[in-house]
Amino acid sequence: MVGYAMGQSRLRASTAPPKSKSRISAEELRCLIAEISRCRPTRIKPSARLREDLGIDSFTGTEILVALEQRYGFKITEAEVNRVITFQDLVKLIERRQRNRS
Repeated sequence: MVGYAMGQSRLRASTAPPKSKSRISAEELRCLIAEISRCRPTRIKPSARLREDLGIDSFTGTEILVALEQRYGFKITEAEVNRVITFQDLVKLIERRQRNRS
């Protein structure tokens, strides 16, 4: 499995080992979103709307979902994505997935 790391263009594949069985914390999720979207982690507050406040478009959103799947093994459906508005919504979705996986 290939993870992602910031490159000069957008993202480039890295050889970091996957964390497919790891649990992800809200802080790790915040850092992942910041890394991919190129926004400061301090801007990613629980109430921050991913699209309107953080400027995450569908392409960047897809990159985040792919990184979550590759690094942590979370497969998120389109229906679930459509219900995610804020950072906190995404945290809650991931927390539910982690509970169900345990």
